[in-house]
Amino acid sequence: MKFTTATIAILLSLTTTISAAPTPNLNARNITSPNYIDTSSAITPHGISIYHGYNGAIQYGVTSGKIQRIQSGNDDISTLVTFYFPSGLEKFTCEFMFQTDDADSKINGDIFDVFNSNEIVKSASKGWGAPSNYRGTPLGRMKAIPGGNAKVMEGFPGKNTQFKCPSAGFKGYEVAPTGDKTHIEWHGSYDGPYIRYW
Repeated sequence: MKFTTATIAILLSLTTTISAAPTPNLNARNITSPNYIDTSSAITPHGISIYHGYNGAIQYGVTSGKIQRIQSGNDDISTLVTFYFPSGLEKFTCEFMFQTDDADSKINGDIFDVFNSNEIVKSASKGWGAPSNYRGTPLGRMKAIPGGNAKVMEGFPGKNTQFKCPSAGFKGYEVAPTGDKTHIEWHGSYDGPYIRYW
């Protein structure tokens, strides 16, 4: 079959459009924890960034996440997580999960809060002003479990870590410290937040 110049131009345009579309990280992480419920349907983060509560600075697009509060300290650190939800998930139930199964993950003060973000973070910031952490409504309070998935704690605002999967696109979440002391660190390729759906 011989292609005309116009046909080739159309095919090149389609290829560029398709390659520019975001690719969701489906099952990119080897989720093998005995506490994991379903290994067949998971979305891992498209990107993570660190937010400093002291001055509003954002370290954009980092590889490792951190949730930290030091007693009598003045810089709460949270992690902003962006997920890409592919089309077709609207009929499913989603659940925000948090895994610390890797040996390099650190937990010393294990309670944290999960929030929806009103917008996703798209760039770094040196301090107060846009962008911000865009904190929205609470999803719930969780307790990190070494070697497994965090557990939702009862009796706190939110308790909605399960929700109707959103329409296709990017959605943001924040994992933030609570209480007097929190210190959780993880490598984004192996541990930390993910979304399971069924």
